[in-house]
Amino acid sequence: MDDFCWKWTADMLEMKIYFMVIPLDQNYFVWIGTEEGNLNELHMAFPPQGNETTSTTLLGSIVAVDSQGDVLANHLAKRFKCLFYVSYNVSGNVQHVHRLIQQQVFQKFKEKLEGKKEEKEKGKE
Repeated sequence: MDDFCWKWTADMLEMKIYFMVIPLDQNYFVWIGTEEGNLNELHMAFPPQGNETTSTTLLGSIVAVDSQGDVLANHLAKRFKCLFYVSYNVSGNVQHVHRLIQQQVFQKFKEKLEGKKEEKEKGKE
């Protein structure tokens, strides 16, 4: 896994979930899906202005405001304070799987971004 593209898979309740993150200039593209490799929806969330994030649907149903992709994009933008594009392509209403997916993504960002922060601090010494 290099800095250009982070890829990994996880088995969750008999489903194999694929993850890909492409770091862009101070923002991130996150793709989550199954082996079909679809890009059925794309959401964008801006970092918070005050306490609230702002998001929009770029691809897919615009009535899916509370879709898993929109929710994840907002959580990521709020937590990491940068712009996020999220394509979430895992169907089904299995809340436990959605929580596990969200935990996977947050853990990966925490590892990667804290690692970068430590590298910058070492470079200043």
